[in-house]
Amino acid sequence: MTRAPRLCLVLVLCTLLSATLCFRPVDRAAAERPVAAPYAAIQEAIDSLDLNDAEQRLAALDATTSGKPHALYLRGLLSFYRGDYVGAERDLSQAMQGAGAPAHPRWQHAQEMAASAQRLVGPMQVEQSGGGRYRVHFTAADALLAPYALQVLEAADAALTDLLGVRVPGPLRLEIYPSAASLARVSPLTESQIETSGTIALCKWNRLMVTTPRALVRGYPWAETIAHELTHLVVSFKTRERAPVWIQEGTAKFLERSWRARAGTSLGVDTAGASFRLDASNDALLTKAAKEDKLLPFERLHPSIAMLPSQDDAALAFAQVSTFMERFVSVYGAQGLRDVFARVASGEDARAAIAAVAKKEFSVLEREWRAALRAKPTPKTHVRSLGMRFRKGGERSDDDKNGDDLRDVTLESTRRFLRLGDMLWSRGRTGAAATEYAKAHAIDRHDPIVASRYGRAALLAGDPNAARDAMTALLSDYPEHAPALSVLASALVKLGDLRGAQRAATDAILLNPFDPQPHCALSESVTGPTREREQKLCRSLGN
Repeated sequence: MTRAPRLCLVLVLCTLLSATLCFRPVDRAAAERPVAAPYAAIQEAIDSLDLNDAEQRLAALDATTSGKPHALYLRGLLSFYRGDYVGAERDLSQAMQGAGAPAHPRWQHAQEMAASAQRLVGPMQVEQSGGGRYRVHFTAADALLAPYALQVLEAADAALTDLLGVRVPGPLRLEIYPSAASLARVSPLTESQIETSGTIALCKWNRLMVTTPRALVRGYPWAETIAHELTHLVVSFKTRERAPVWIQEGTAKFLERSWRARAGTSLGVDTAGASFRLDASNDALLTKAAKEDKLLPFERLHPSIAMLPSQDDAALAFAQVSTFMERFVSVYGAQGLRDVFARVASGEDARAAIAAVAKKEFSVLEREWRAALRAKPTPKTHVRSLGMRFRKGGERSDDDKNGDDLRDVTLESTRRFLRLGDMLWSRGRTGAAATEYAKAHAIDRHDPIVASRYGRAALLAGDPNAARDAMTALLSDYPEHAPALSVLASALVKLGDLRGAQRAATDAILLNPFDPQPHCALSESVTGPTREREQKLCRSLGN
């Protein structure tokens, strides 16, 4: 899941819930009822994401068996995993209505999820890659995301195939939802859990489920989120869905930037930035917890990081498991990770598998990792996490029209100047607004919201050097602050640094593609088809 708006912090709280979480029987009698061997094997194949095997086993059932409720249920469940929600709802409904159908609440839940998915996803638009391996489902309002998402999917798929040595059978299905409420309707999570933990994406039921960056005030790293969720899918397939949550999340977080190394030139990303990194706020959170002996036990992450009580807990959990997996891979390599997954797939306990590959007790590995965290220097104290802000009803409020929320400004004195500056700006009095922003920036030069407003005003006032310098300083601490990247891109265009402008604009688009400013800057810094595309987006989004 995913890292986003805690600004450079929690991205998504991208989660992978167990395939059996929602379909596990809850009544004792049903749980103890024996399941016929053919049905059990098909269920196991579906749970393990071996859908081709499940399909073959279903086809092999004899005529008498194939019409029974349990067979209908499995056929409907397979259709659900394949993305055929109409067929899934039909077969699951028939299974529950069939004579002698067991009273499994999981059957009903599966039918309800299929019906919800059909209502939400059925009317969506679909765009797919040339060979049909990648499919993106989206609403009309998110149409501009589709071509970018297809490129990210292809790059992430190639990178993960190289790193983990397995290619998940296609098609790979990405569904982009318009709000946190819509994600809640098609997942096991409530809207409250989503907003509390900052979860914006899931990998479940053989599909990637992602919330549009439109739903958040500052957007979020949606491209890394797609790669993160695809990593979950690959690990699930590689381990036959037997990897515990902490390994799943640690690997997904550790590898979520790997897609950049395989990205096409049309995306214009800095491929040198494909390696794992913790931003300053997450690093500070992790180091502080380690020094104060307040790290979370890995067991607390079960069944999902999305169910932790706060965004801070979720961010800490991601930082912990990703740095643990990074340390393991740095010593034992990608092959060591593949060996661990192979052992887990065979049924070996994950900790035992890691210990066997490392030839060292897991407790020793964990102790060495904790010691390394405690030995790190104390991080910068002025870097803070920005809270994730979901838009209510999909609309911008009066105080976030500029891409930020004044509630995230730390000092009341700077907030007053900022509020006055925003009011003047909205009335077209940009010179007066710039004066107020400068006052706020003089009080607190480390506040990312204040600095972004100041940089924007400096740019409009004809001082791109001041805008560039302020944004460069800010982005060293907050590398995923979309408003700052947008201002920097425009400043670099004016200063003639077109390559730098291209990088900054692309990074801004990979956070908030609905802001016209980076598209405008990118259109002035590239040539060819990309220039034409970005010119159109600059015009259409600016209206």
